[in-house]
Amino acid sequence: MDILRRSFQEIFLKCQKHGWQVALASWDTETEWCTENRWIQPSDMHLVQEWIQARQARGGNDMESAIADCMKRHPSATDVYVMCDGDITPFV
Repeated sequence: MDILRRSFQEIFLKCQKHGWQVALASWDTETEWCTENRWIQPSDMHLVQEWIQARQARGGNDMESAIADCMKRHPSATDVYVMCDGDITPFV
């Protein structure tokens, strides 16, 4: 989880540095978004830091649903990073 938290932080800071739109989410059996239905704004720095630190392993891995939710919420996204523990169910 420490590596995942650092990765969220690095991606967020890189996007902020370049002025790129970014949204962060984690999932297990459901997807939990850092900000609901919008891109993260520069003024959300404190919210993002709290959200990242609150990530905990909860079990479950509905990756297909998480990816579909991402594309539904952010259809203009050009890059999507999927970070997981190696369980690629249901993409076997």
